[in-house]
Amino acid sequence: GTVDLVVRTMTINCARIKQVAFSTAYFQTGQQVLAPRQSAITGFDGSLKGRRVCSAEGSTAYDALEKDPHGAVFEDEDDEGPGDRDRLTVPNQLDCLVRLQLGEVDAVVTDAALAAGQAAQDPSVELKGDRPFTTEYYGVAARLGRDDLVRRVNKVLEEYRTGPWMQAYAKWLKKDLPGIPGPPAPKYLDN
Repeated sequence: GTVDLVVRTMTINCARIKQVAFSTAYFQTGQQVLAPRQSAITGFDGSLKGRRVCSAEGSTAYDALEKDPHGAVFEDEDDEGPGDRDRLTVPNQLDCLVRLQLGEVDAVVTDAALAAGQAAQDPSVELKGDRPFTTEYYGVAARLGRDDLVRRVNKVLEEYRTGPWMQAYAKWLKKDLPGIPGPPAPKYLDN
């Protein structure tokens, strides 16, 4: 109850739907690997075997690694607590980029949109693989039961999809995230 809305890279998934009320999806993305350009890592595949991979706690990236790590090391077995510099799973995804830049991990598994933004800021890293290996959608989250607020957010998103979204996409995303031609069509549940 501290905030009314969460507007960030929040993936709509079954576990979160039980915790919050989501708007319609406003962005499609998926998980992808970020690694140094010179790395032999090719994507979310066997090239991760034996590599130290960072992800954020509670993220869909962590869930993907837990399901099939492809031989990657993504949990520190001698974790000494939250201050441990060897931690591979971190509270904030941006900490993974820092660990990658310092050479403490070999790759990051994260949301492709976040990874593309980080690659745009640091030319020594790049997204690996042709495309995300999952399909996921972002939504705006509100407290369960706040249907009035969710309806208002959905109305704002309807207006945003008709023009500003495409302008922002063309300017900021098209070059680095090919294959995402526009916002996903809204889907509403029948009550």
